[in-house]
Amino acid sequence: MLAVLFLIGKAAEEGWSVSKPDISNYTCECHSGWNGTNCTENINECASNPCQNGAVCTDGINGYTYCGGVLTGLNGTLSYPSNPGTESYEENLSCSWVIKTEAKKVLRITFPYFNLEVSQTCSFDFLQINDGETISDYMLGKFCGNTVPEQLFSSHNALHLWFKSDHKFNNGGFQINWESQDPVCGGQISETHGSISSPGYPGNYPPNRDCYWTISVAPELYITFSFAVLNLEEHNTAIMITWRLKMVLRPVTPALVRDGNSEWSSVIGKYCDSTIPAPITSSSNNLWIKFKSSASATGSKFRAFYQVACGGSLSGKGVIRSPHYPNPYYRDRSCEWVITQSEGSVVMFTFENLNVSSSSVCGNNYVQIRDGSSAESTLIEKYCGSEVPLAIYSTQRSMYVQFVTDVSGTNHGFMASYKSVVEDSLSTN
Repeated sequence: MLAVLFLIGKAAEEGWSVSKPDISNYTCECHSGWNGTNCTENINECASNPCQNGAVCTDGINGYTYCGGVLTGLNGTLSYPSNPGTESYEENLSCSWVIKTEAKKVLRITFPYFNLEVSQTCSFDFLQINDGETISDYMLGKFCGNTVPEQLFSSHNALHLWFKSDHKFNNGGFQINWESQDPVCGGQISETHGSISSPGYPGNYPPNRDCYWTISVAPELYITFSFAVLNLEEHNTAIMITWRLKMVLRPVTPALVRDGNSEWSSVIGKYCDSTIPAPITSSSNNLWIKFKSSASATGSKFRAFYQVACGGSLSGKGVIRSPHYPNPYYRDRSCEWVITQSEGSVVMFTFENLNVSSSSVCGNNYVQIRDGSSAESTLIEKYCGSEVPLAIYSTQRSMYVQFVTDVSGTNHGFMASYKSVVEDSLSTN
């Protein structure tokens, strides 16, 4: 009798029942999810591979849970576990999701809730996000702890998420909201220095992307543009840099740089491989850059730097200003102008304003003027301080003007006008 009572008690404890209480002969009728003679074997509900799209199945009691998979749509929410903060995620998990939107869209994701095990290097429990469909794509971030990550943007139409937990300290999990946006690429730039790069840099750029940048700085300044990284898929992707009034059409338009502020400006260069060209200098205060990748492009990236420059080749009449005039000029700069007039004329150069840091020999900050077309031509004079000199004349058709500053103090610089004067008229006056 005691044995029967023991079996009935054990049945209640382990989820089975005794239909024929007999010490030597009994049959167990198992509750859902259990199997075996004594109902001690948990049925593996994951054995039939019920999860689709790469989700990971975790067997439970009379059921299963899963994580991972492919999520599609213009917007949505990913929560793991199902009720983050109320439930806790399981131990020893490795789950991967791919969030995918329309081909010409990009993704913006935010984190309404985030709470994983704290780790200085995120080596225990973490969420890793890659800019693309695979874990081999560029990693946007690896997150852990309870600090909510900043919003993230994809450069492609997909993001790969990998969540991993270890064997202890499971926390509340995470929730992610995603929405689709039109990609933003290029823009209007007016800073005196900076950089531009391909979408997704330093990861690979996506296909079917058109980017346009216009760099515009103050008048009388120029722009130097140089590639630091250039690795484009030849024939499918390129950069074009352009100037003035010419429109270039190509069956496959590369990255282009134009010397001006529009796509009708003249082409400076067209780049579509991994050969880094020499630095580019604009002929005006505007530079226009276009980047285009084709539908089949899978290639790499580019990054370029720009900064203002000064100087150039001039003729006729006009005005020369120090960089940023009338604001303080830049430190540690050298600007060179060569003014060339027609045969039979000389150059008349007149300071309208002069405010350059002074020294006894004008050794560190100065404007020097030479009678000719180069830095080796005969020196007419060096000028600094604030005293405006009389008009200066060359004895030939060219005049060389150089403005030099060091790393010490700064001042407002100078403004000067120049024009052509018939050579014979000087000798008759």
